[in-house]
Amino acid sequence: MIDELSNKKGNGQPGDAHQEHGETIDLTKFDDAFRQASVEEKKFEPVPDGKYVVEIEEVKVTRNKDGKEAIEWRFKIIGPKYGNRRLWRRTTLEGDGVRYAKADLYAAGLKLAKISDLPMHAHELIGRRLDISVRNKHDGGKVYSNVYINQLLPAPDKLASRGEAEVGELGMF
Repeated sequence: MIDELSNKKGNGQPGDAHQEHGETIDLTKFDDAFRQASVEEKKFEPVPDGKYVVEIEEVKVTRNKDGKEAIEWRFKIIGPKYGNRRLWRRTTLEGDGVRYAKADLYAAGLKLAKISDLPMHAHELIGRRLDISVRNKHDGGKVYSNVYINQLLPAPDKLASRGEAEVGELGMF
């Protein structure tokens, strides 16, 4: 998104214009209103402990703040309660982390022969629905949400063909 909003012409200096599809868009006329606009800080309470139906939005191999390789998942909660809220899971691939990563991938229905194949197959996970558990840990005024992958759920179209409720209707178990 930031890349989409960054100006394609100019070097980020005041007055530089953004060019989109060959048309120059000058945003300087909005500068005064932008400076005066108030911003309400959004605060979200943590998603409560429990089981949720989620859709996988992203799975990628990344590095954590210590520079160690990790698998990072982004989920979107499906259902009326907490619907569209996002949850993340990150597993560092050190020590027991490889075993946990394999268990997560298998639970999500991706059975790889080797972890190095993940970058080529991560896209296959996008859109799959999972049953997950959230457990919050309170530490010194901060809340840390632990997300655990329980199992892969049938695709909504397969549920409908069997006459079962859509998983989106379930939300939180």
